Amino acid sequence: MLRLHTARMPTVGVNLEQVARDTEGLSPADLKALTQEAALAAMSRSGADDPTPAVEQADFREAMSRHRASPALHEAV
Repeated sequence: MLRLHTARMPTVGVNLEQVARDTEGLSPADLKALTQEAALAAMSRSGADDPTPAVEQADFREAMSRHRASPALHEAV
């Protein structure tokens, strides 16, 4: 699912296998939101100089620290 959501996203040094392990149990919608949050983190890190910055592993870590799982996941846990 992560490969699908990052297919058109420029990435540098992102270990999707590690991200998958760190996000085990998240729904596909949660993973989509997480990848979008990582892209936003990359954009805020790069500023206006680069309109399409590459997403890095640190951007995924930042997104994971901010992202909340969907209510259905909380009910299952």
